[in-house]
Amino acid sequence: MLIGPDKEPSIRRSSATWSTLNGKKLISLRAANPIQQLIDKYLARAGVVPKVVMVLNALDTQIAMVEAGEGIAVIPSFGLPACRNR
Repeated sequence: MLIGPDKEPSIRRSSATWSTLNGKKLISLRAANPIQQLIDKYLARAGVVPKVVMVLNALDTQIAMVEAGEGIAVIPSFGLPACRNR
């Protein structure tokens, strides 16, 4: 699931492709995180090189930094309840 701040109109679609992330400011999880490893695999497969601006330890912190306007993030769909309150 791709999440972004309200001011990011380029991701305001119900469906986005991996190429949407090309050159975008991405907030990611640590490389050792299995979720991030899966995301990195799909980014590489699509030939996408995002601009990683922040690497965090926790999904909630990642969502909070997106809300603060620091960038966009790819999160698992089980993070949706945490996003609904923001």
